[in-house]
Parts: sequence; C-alpha cells; structure tokens
Amino acid sequence: MKNQTFGLNAARLFGIDPAAKRQEIEHDKFSLLRQEYLEDPHPTNTQYGWVWNDPSGRPPTLPIEAG
Repeated sequence: MKNQTFGLNAARLFGIDPAAKRQEIEHDKFSLLRQEYLEDPHPTNTQYGWVWNDPSGRPPTLPIEAG
C-alpha cells in the first residue's frame, strides 16, 4: 500500500502517466520473452549464475588485492 501511494505520488510530481508506462512495460523485450516462456515452459536448468568458460581450460582466478 505504501509503495503504491508513494509511487503514484512521485509519478504525479514528475508528470508521468502510470497507465501509459504500464502499457509500455507490457510490450518490452523482457515481457515478450516471459510470455513466450509461459506459453511453452521447458527450462533446461543447465546454468545458474556466473559460469566460467575458458577455452584453454584454466580455472578462474581471484582479483589481486592491493595490500
């Protein structure tokens, strides 16, 4: 409730039409990808987070800390 109140008040102060912005969001690239996935969900679950892929096979190294 609080977020909605503050968000709508801020939108009014900055001259933003919330309904128009919601309409834009519904048709952005991420929303279209999400809708495509929901129509045919087949997750691979092969990757999660950061993946190290070095063609030479070297393991990842940590940054050197200045001491």
